[in-house]
Amino acid sequence: PGILSGGVYKLIAKCSDKALSVQGAATTAGANVTQLTDAGSLHQLWTIEYISGTYRVQSLSSNHVLSILAPATADGTQAVQEADTTATRQRWNLVQTGDGWFK
Repeated sequence: PGILSGGVYKLIAKCSDKALSVQGAATTAGANVTQLTDAGSLHQLWTIEYISGTYRVQSLSSNHVLSILAPATADGTQAVQEADTTATRQRWNLVQTGDGWFK
């Protein structure tokens, strides 16, 4: 099945089986987003919404969106949560791989 826009998801890294998490369960803008052992915590849940051909990934615990810090095109740029500004660095392509995973 595909992604239900507005649905709440736990995003698990295929390589590590760890959950995409707001570090320290922070609710402030600029908090780091990382992978952590799945604890079933609110800061590991994300609302995914389809908007104009891309997806917005929003933290259920803080209402901030998953974002890449500017300049958003450099290798190794940090992922954080920020207020939604509709910037392209806050929009994501989610592509189904055919084995139940997305990339």
